[in-house]
Amino acid sequence: MAMAQVLEETYEELKERVERGIKSPEVSEHAARLWVCGSCIVPSPFAIDARGGMLLGRDDRWSAMLMDVEEEGDPYENIARSVMSSPYEQIAEKRALWVVEETRKARVDGILFAYHWGCNYQGAISRVMCDVTKGAGVPSINLEVDDLGRAASPEQSLNRISAFVEMLGGAPPES
Repeated sequence: MAMAQVLEETYEELKERVERGIKSPEVSEHAARLWVCGSCIVPSPFAIDARGGMLLGRDDRWSAMLMDVEEEGDPYENIARSVMSSPYEQIAEKRALWVVEETRKARVDGILFAYHWGCNYQGAISRVMCDVTKGAGVPSINLEVDDLGRAASPEQSLNRISAFVEMLGGAPPES
């Protein structure tokens, strides 16, 4: 009950902020609108905001754990059907076309395709995905990273993201 109230209050506050044109001070007035593709890595939204970007979506629906599963019938078949209906689980071209459609709806400026070094599947399809989205007029960048934890040094990835955001016309928020 309390969670529903928190969600309703949050919704009302966000709705009011949108109606009044109140933006977060951490987000640039000229933020590059970005979509993330890939697997197992989400660049820090705070780091991207600080560099003049803004994350609008992901091709894995933000979490592979969130999906609708039919409650009637065989639970294993229903889970399999749900997982396989996700655009993320489709062949590369079909997945890329879904990304193109979603990025058009969100008026995205560019796509970050990020994957971990050694991830054979994501590494293999990243070029196909980026070629399809580029053909549709959406610039993209491939980020092969090895940022596997707090001990890793993400500076190289963040520098590449900063350059991509700048190329798209994004500017960091003014202090």
